[in-house]
Amino acid sequence: GINLYYLSGPLISGNTIGASYTAIYLYSCNNAPQIISNKISGGDRYGIYLLSADGDASNYGLIANNFVQIETHESSSTYGIYVDFSDYLNIYHNNINVTGTESTSSSYAMYAAENASNLKIKNNILCNIANGYAIHFSSTSISSDCNYNNLYSMGDNIAELNNTSYADLGLWRTATGFDANSLQYNPQF
Repeated sequence: GINLYYLSGPLISGNTIGASYTAIYLYSCNNAPQIISNKISGGDRYGIYLLSADGDASNYGLIANNFVQIETHESSSTYGIYVDFSDYLNIYHNNINVTGTESTSSSYAMYAAENASNLKIKNNILCNIANGYAIHFSSTSISSDCNYNNLYSMGDNIAELNNTSYADLGLWRTATGFDANSLQYNPQF
């Protein structure tokens, strides 16, 4: 995988990454990091993991046009995109597909922890056919704009907010105010 630490404005673009514990990991990378047009397949824990990766109010980071296919495993949680302690990121036009034979609710296509903020999450396909969640937010203050996504899960619940699960897109919309123009369809990856 690709692991970057303490960089200003890193750009990760056009890579094909096979099986890896963490395919792309950024730690303490500021000044609007960019992860664009990468193909990740066969990972087994994190597709894209952002920890303290920040833009700012006038210069958002960009996570866009990535394809992530990641497989679940019985002994650990699985994340397509995982964001924690990261602020001011545009997460646009990504295709995330969580698969695997180990069906678990501890798998997430998109996971934003409580210490993330000012995330704009738009025009993504967030699919979890391993019975986990399409999207998880630890609080509603994480995102200023979450819309025009396709959220799909074969599990009992499509989304989770602060340990409360929502079975369908309508319930998620009502609880959060997000995804007013989003869809809930199997993308048939």
